[in-house]
Amino acid sequence: MNKEEWIWVAIRIFGIFLLVMAILSIPRAIASIHYASIFQSFSGSEVASATNGTEKFAIKIFDAQRSHSIRSILEVIVYGLFGFYFMRGGKAIHKIICRE
Repeated sequence: MNKEEWIWVAIRIFGIFLLVMAILSIPRAIASIHYASIFQSFSGSEVASATNGTEKFAIKIFDAQRSHSIRSILEVIVYGLFGFYFMRGGKAIHKIICRE
């Protein structure tokens, strides 16, 4: 095998790795969305009227969980798209790497 073929193999292996990462991120995304739906009753108007320490803590948990949900969904999308691209060829990346 020459250098270009080894680069193709490396690109495909990296694509497999990204697809595995996307698959492993799916349960985390589903769990974070489910957990955020539990705390969905807290809205912006309740933040201002929250007087109890427990309510304020629950609102902070909801805000953190919402950002975690967004991050988890983006991980699935980004890992999936790039993994699919690298598995299907990755011609632009191959050209960039093969240039000398």
